[in-house]
Amino acid sequence: MLMLNMFSSWRIKSALSLTLVLGCFICFLSKQTPLLQQILPSQSADILRYAYQKSKAEKGSLSDSSIQIEMLTSIDDGQPYLTTLYMIQGMDGGNNHEVWMSLFCKDEKSNKYIWKRDLKVSHRLLGVYDRFEIQGNKIILHGLKMRGNDAFCCPSISVQSILVVKNEAFTLIEGELLTP
Repeated sequence: MLMLNMFSSWRIKSALSLTLVLGCFICFLSKQTPLLQQILPSQSADILRYAYQKSKAEKGSLSDSSIQIEMLTSIDDGQPYLTTLYMIQGMDGGNNHEVWMSLFCKDEKSNKYIWKRDLKVSHRLLGVYDRFEIQGNKIILHGLKMRGNDAFCCPSISVQSILVVKNEAFTLIEGELLTP
């Protein structure tokens, strides 16, 4: 698992600063992480740049808490994919946040991972998925769900959902997405 933790006082100002800062951090980690050795250097920067651009398209900012990237294979064609989980916060200047997963497939001609699909997995009003793990070809999402009397800051019910990649898309096979 690759988990990139950034300090809460740091704010991303542009795609270039995101690429430069995270690129240096990833290069440091790549000496110790086999997954990063397979996707570095430009491919991981492309994935992180995509997450940053997605946050801008949603009129928010990429969360400075974490981005997770994992490798898995599709259940239908055995293709290698990268999937990433990231939080977008502050949409339209508010305190809303959403958690997204994006799917990238390896293009054999260019040897790059290219974007295939996005999926919103949680929304502040219903809870938050904050991490995932790969077991075989399954994506296991872990998070917290809102109980009826929970404050928006503090969901309290543990929740787990299972996704697979099929036909270049995410398919929910167990549990629920925490989206309105």
